[in-house]
Amino acid sequence: DFDLIADWWYFGVINHQNKTGEIDVPPHLIGVLLFFCIVGMLTWTLVASDGKIVMPIMKFFNKKGFSTGHIFFLAVVLEDIPQIILTFLIEGVHGEDGITSLAVINLMTATYDILIKLAEAYDNRDDKFRV
Repeated sequence: DFDLIADWWYFGVINHQNKTGEIDVPPHLIGVLLFFCIVGMLTWTLVASDGKIVMPIMKFFNKKGFSTGHIFFLAVVLEDIPQIILTFLIEGVHGEDGITSLAVINLMTATYDILIKLAEAYDNRDDKFRV
């Protein structure tokens, strides 16, 4: 998934530039960006496995099944939207010259991913996985 790659690439560049003093982004923003990169990796794994990796957890809580549409929606809410917000926040902190090319790539891939995931969520809203 190119969005996941773009998220990690953006984090790596921003973190490196912050450590070398090229930019001055507050450390808490870098930490939150890392957190949502990890969340993105986990939600990507959840989507890629069609939710099969959470079946033991669902069994533990006596859930009978779940919608694949909910998985896609969850990925949008937990990964894509926070990445867009963080990219704008970080670019606002250090972007005296406007928005960087890497930020544009990150924003475009996240936006595209949101559109695709929401379409998939709507399309798969009635598909259920039985636990």
